[in-house]
Amino acid sequence: MVSMKNEEDAGKELMKMKVESKEHNVSKERGKKRKKENYLERRPMRVPDIVWSLEAEEGGAVILHIINRGFFHRAAQLLFRRPRISHVKLDALGSLVWTLADGRQSLLQLGEAVRERFGAQAEPLYERLVVFVHTLEDCRLICWKLEDERMIRGEHPGDCKSGMFLI
Repeated sequence: MVSMKNEEDAGKELMKMKVESKEHNVSKERGKKRKKENYLERRPMRVPDIVWSLEAEEGGAVILHIINRGFFHRAAQLLFRRPRISHVKLDALGSLVWTLADGRQSLLQLGEAVRERFGAQAEPLYERLVVFVHTLEDCRLICWKLEDERMIRGEHPGDCKSGMFLI
């Protein structure tokens, strides 16, 4: 009798092989190979129209002022007395990353800046950094700047204007 763990491992291996073969077939169909991208080499950029401020105290936190637009936000404002503008206060690590996310520095460089400032407190550094940047991307607060100066949000080309990407 085969143990349950071995069956699970075999199932995972089979699924992995199926996914790899599908990706290979898709690449062949399109006539080009996909270029693998190192995520840490991507350059995050704040959406230009996001309003933000620094707290008055030294080393103050960044506060994002996000306008809640759209039908459902408007309905929530009327029915449940939700605010028109949400004020999101970032922690020290998030504030540093937000101020440095100008499209000139890669995630790798941002990570080094965070390591210089926070040392061991920031560990596990790149895991935290990637999760934070994913959260900003999901909330449409950042976009990605490419080497050829184009900007994208996720996989869809765009010009990184808040009119398209604000919540």
